[in-house]
Amino acid sequence: STWYENLLILLYWVWIFGSGSSRLIAVDLLTAAVGASMGFFLFHIQHTFEGAYKAPNEEYSRFENGMKGSSHLLVPSWLTFFTASIEYHNVHHLNTRVPLYKLRECFEEGKPLFDGVPTFTLGDAVRRLPYSLRHDETLSFSSCYNPKL
Repeated sequence: STWYENLLILLYWVWIFGSGSSRLIAVDLLTAAVGASMGFFLFHIQHTFEGAYKAPNEEYSRFENGMKGSSHLLVPSWLTFFTASIEYHNVHHLNTRVPLYKLRECFEEGKPLFDGVPTFTLGDAVRRLPYSLRHDETLSFSSCYNPKL
């Protein structure tokens, strides 16, 4: 982020809290909470799936992580505005310098390369939401409410 973006954010917060309007503050905090929850949801579901690549530091491979450690999420086209194209998370893991507005383009151009990338729908994602415990021996996940240790 650049200095002027930070300045605009600071001015926004000064305006919000300086207004003293409890309704405005409540709407802003609620919006932030919903946005943060959706961000957590998207992050969680794109890293927790059966066979997800995880490796100790000395064995870590950025390529393997991009191809097997993060997923491609199929979302309706109208939803991409809200997800900022992070459904192409595997591209982001291969090169974090690709701007969000170029993720889809990179994915489309490299489509044959991404054939082996785990791909899920939102329905698949919701079913994986309880996953929280990873079993290194089997490369599987289970729920903390019903661990299969």
